[in-house]
Amino acid sequence: DLDMKRLTVPETDLLYDILLSGNSSRFYLEMSERRGLFYDVSGTIERYRNIGSFCFFFEVKERDLLLAVDLAVRLLAECKEELLRPEDLMKAGYVDNAYTLYDDAREFNFSYAYDNHICGADYRTVEDRVKAYDAVTPERVREVARIVFRPENLVMTIKGNPRKINVKALKEIVNQLNKTE
Repeated sequence: DLDMKRLTVPETDLLYDILLSGNSSRFYLEMSERRGLFYDVSGTIERYRNIGSFCFFFEVKERDLLLAVDLAVRLLAECKEELLRPEDLMKAGYVDNAYTLYDDAREFNFSYAYDNHICGADYRTVEDRVKAYDAVTPERVREVARIVFRPENLVMTIKGNPRKINVKALKEIVNQLNKTE
């Protein structure tokens, strides 16, 4: 869950991108490339003026479930503890390459209409949007992770044989997020 009264569109976009966007995201590198637990991770981020959701999905073999959840929780916890370098904030698409929005009228219109009218963002030009994303600091990304990645904000769904899912172990793993405050 996202409390969008405390967060901004640029902050949540950057946190999402760090963790889940593309082949250089933390989830993909750790869980796919280094561990071979899954082929791909996907996710969504939905936001409104007051609430939102930050979701991700992956499929693993039954035998790898606890390991995969443990790694996912560790990656979320790292974001709550680690102070990233400014160059690791994944801003290039929003700052350096911001003008590529002009190449995609549909994306341009959607971004500005949704961000400004639905989420209450305050940018009217590409330059305003660049400033909004560029203003997000490593400290703020860490703070946003601390706000978002808490057990009480988490909903986990698992598709599988319920008799083979160790719910107690899963709860213990998820509660590790409380230790990173």
